[in-house]
Amino acid sequence: IDQGWNGTLENFLMLGNGDNSFEIDGPKGSYYNGNHSILNGAVMSWTSKSLIFFEEGSNTDISNTYFYDLD
Repeated sequence: IDQGWNGTLENFLMLGNGDNSFEIDGPKGSYYNGNHSILNGAVMSWTSKSLIFFEEGSNTDISNTYFYDLD
């Protein structure tokens, strides 16, 4: 999630992640237009070093998301 995206990610399954299951950046430049939501999902993160990385200024609501198969 990058560059000031706003919207909703809902009903998802994420498999085989990189360094972070989620890398959530804040808006860039002067673009500040709302926030985004991550809802009702499952994350199988056997390859991730961390679950969530929030950059300064990120504005995210995460709810009802299940993380499993953690090392």
